[in-house]
Amino acid sequence: MSTNPYFDPTEDALSRNTLARAEQLVRLFTGVKEGFAKLPAPENLNSGSVNFAEDTGTSENVYVVAAPNGPTTPPRGASISFYANSANPGPAALTYG
Repeated sequence: MSTNPYFDPTEDALSRNTLARAEQLVRLFTGVKEGFAKLPAPENLNSGSVNFAEDTGTSENVYVVAAPNGPTTPPRGASISFYANSANPGPAALTYG
């Protein structure tokens, strides 16, 4: 079973062809509920504001950004918009996380 930043079912995974205890189901469904609570609001998803981050770096050539509600590592091909706190005099590095 796969995991993600929103929900990790490995601890309370259900096995096929076995009986599940009520306590186990409650923990599993509580985990799902908590995972949905971590998702951005639908209006933020639709506006694109969840992909925006602010630069917290202190160097001109290094930008440090993290999405407020996003994963710690952006998926391959993700587009990231950020506000730079310093001028960009040339080549620069972007650190996400």
